[in-house]
Amino acid sequence: MNSVKGDVERFSILKTTDTGGNTALHCAVSCENRQIIQTILSKVPLAAAKELMLMQNKSHQNIYDIAREKTCEDTIAHLNHDHKPTQADQQEQISIKQRVSLH
Repeated sequence: MNSVKGDVERFSILKTTDTGGNTALHCAVSCENRQIIQTILSKVPLAAAKELMLMQNKSHQNIYDIAREKTCEDTIAHLNHDHKPTQADQQEQISIKQRVSLH
């Protein structure tokens, strides 16, 4: 049970954002810091890692958008391919956002 509680606490901390809506993962990608990216993603379960990767900042950018903008897609490609969100994951994230905005 402590492991689950630890995962939830870690995930909650990793979802914390700055004034621009950037998480630590957004910042790590922006700085092209592969070690930090891997460390962050290795600390949470796969579903949580996917959610972190799809989180958008206030400019509506997820980490893939930032990587493309910085032309550092090799930083993202460096990640374990199991973490890469699928089209279904992205659709689920959109669906969640739509449900939340209805409330």
